[in-house]
Amino acid sequence: MRLPDNARMQRHRFLPWLLLLCRAAGLSLWPAQAENRTAAPAAAEQSADEPPLPPVDELRRQLDALPQKIGEQDDGRKLLAEVNAIGAAAERLAARRTADLADVDLRLSGLGPAPEKGSPADTPDEAEQRAALNKQRTAIDAELKLARLVAVDAAQRGTDLIRQRRALFQAQLTTRTDSPLGIAFWRNLRNSAPADGARLRALAG
Repeated sequence: MRLPDNARMQRHRFLPWLLLLCRAAGLSLWPAQAENRTAAPAAAEQSADEPPLPPVDELRRQLDALPQKIGEQDDGRKLLAEVNAIGAAAERLAARRTADLADVDLRLSGLGPAPEKGSPADTPDEAEQRAALNKQRTAIDAELKLARLVAVDAAQRGTDLIRQRRALFQAQLTTRTDSPLGIAFWRNLRNSAPADGARLRALAG
């Protein structure tokens, strides 16, 4: 059916506005299959607002470089803060790699299951893409497991540091007070007796 000239002119005038609206809304008029074929994994792209995370090997090196025991001259709070920072970075890295793994699995599911024996084989393009995605998935999964292990080790290290700080504090309190079994305790008690007696008489008065 041939449209009238006025209708065709209105359609041509409306088409540029439709394209502009689609671009402003982030939509595309191309088929979704062609768009997914060339799009990079969204989870693998790092947002500009997110701080860059060190690789998991660097987080492990930082954690292993910290002392495992607190000495009297060590700053326990600073050491605990460093351990907690490493653990938090490992958890963020694990969360990011979990999203990356889900994205790769989604792209693999788009290819369908691997052909079994007797079934038609993949095309060369599909076989190459499947092999690349499987290799990428193996690397992401390995890094994810290592990041989770660093996070667990950092949490355990933090708990142990808190226990050491508490024990060190109690030991310092004990050393500041003389034992009743020692001579120094009774000597100090005898020397402070006159002043203590004066305070008691003043309190009674």
